[in-house]
Amino acid sequence: MYSNVRIDELKKELKDNEKISTCARECNVFGDITTLKICYVLRHYPKMSVSDIAIIVESSISNVSHMLSKLKKMDIVSYKKVSKQNLYSIKDKKFAKFIDFLFLDYEK
Repeated sequence: MYSNVRIDELKKELKDNEKISTCARECNVFGDITTLKICYVLRHYPKMSVSDIAIIVESSISNVSHMLSKLKKMDIVSYKKVSKQNLYSIKDKKFAKFIDFLFLDYEK
């Protein structure tokens, strides 16, 4: 081996690094195009119902609901109950900025 890096120490640092773990978890969200669309919609139009989101992203209500449930577990979205509806928003401000960053080069 030619470098002075101690592999065991580096592995431990990567494993114990909260920032890296959080980023990896949040980036995992983008494995599905519909989930990315949901995040984009909620970033720019907070407080939306599942049915409205489903119409916009052209997916079923059950699929959108399932994805929102995953995003809630990851602490990325939150909801507020209004009457009989849950209105969803991006909860994590850093994640919202990350969404902005992802789409920055694509805006005209």
